[in-house]
Amino acid sequence: MSQPPTPPTLPTKLKFLQCNLFLRPFIASNPSQGDFKAERLQVFLEVLEKGEYDVVMLQECFEGINVGGLGCGGGRRLKHLMTSASIHGYSHSHHGPPSTLKTFLDGGLLILSKYPILKFHTLEFQTKASHSDGLASKGALHCLIDVDGKEVDVFTSHTQASYSYTASPEIDAIQRSQITELSNFINDKMTSNSAIFGGDLNVDAFQNNVNGTYTFLIEEIGSGFEECVDVILKEDGTFPETSVGYCWDKVSCKELVLGSYIGRKDVKKIEEEEEEGGYDIKAARYDYLLLLNKRKGGVVVKKVHGKVQKFEQGEECEFRYLSDHFAVEAEVEIAVIKFD
Repeated sequence: MSQPPTPPTLPTKLKFLQCNLFLRPFIASNPSQGDFKAERLQVFLEVLEKGEYDVVMLQECFEGINVGGLGCGGGRRLKHLMTSASIHGYSHSHHGPPSTLKTFLDGGLLILSKYPILKFHTLEFQTKASHSDGLASKGALHCLIDVDGKEVDVFTSHTQASYSYTASPEIDAIQRSQITELSNFINDKMTSNSAIFGGDLNVDAFQNNVNGTYTFLIEEIGSGFEECVDVILKEDGTFPETSVGYCWDKVSCKELVLGSYIGRKDVKKIEEEEEEGGYDIKAARYDYLLLLNKRKGGVVVKKVHGKVQKFEQGEECEFRYLSDHFAVEAEVEIAVIKFD
């Protein structure tokens, strides 16, 4: 007797979250408020407790000052985050890159997953960051996760920041070089057909008509893939913002307050001063969630829905948003598709 046909594999729906969590070390924090790190972390843990997301990709989850692994920091906040995440179902994780003898800080990257991590890798950029970014071991993380028998690669990264409204040629060159390293890392470590990449790449898509770096980013990360989907790119080719409004001096175009004025009182003060004509408040699109498929057959990741998640807090809270960056989320289907 002939065997009955194998029933089709049903798609698995998952939700991914990408977020720069703004847990900066004390050497970079707003000294008067400490960036409300304890309060922000508690808000984020309440998000995790709801269990809405399956895989979470985070930046700026620093262990603390830990020169060359000699332990000068403590990392209690990071340990609390990872322990609490595990309690809430995220029992698999990968953190890094670690600090080195040349850096004061680790890379602050963290992947949390409800699904088993089969393999993991870490990249520290050879293209060194400039300004205060050079204090951290910037790079990327990779995890191969097993989703009900379907293997999917997950990557996250945090590249060089810009310290002027339009990235300077020096900063733009560093970002592009780090993005090329990231692209090579993705292609080298990826073993499945499909990948999800989330990161704060500090590439402002709103500036693409000035420097073309967004186009470079999509082409570089998408190289070697048949599909590269930017989950929040609108049908008309525009983007929503993924940051609070940053304050720039209109003459020098320099950032004035390092993004740490996001307490409600500070925001009100800056907005009042903007009306007097000396400042310019501009938002940016720095944060990315990309879906990558090598082939349209096999295990394929398909977007169901993508959006910016601001995690706005109520009036009783001292800070308006969870972070100075908005999160990006995507609901996806991971399905087995027959090859053409």
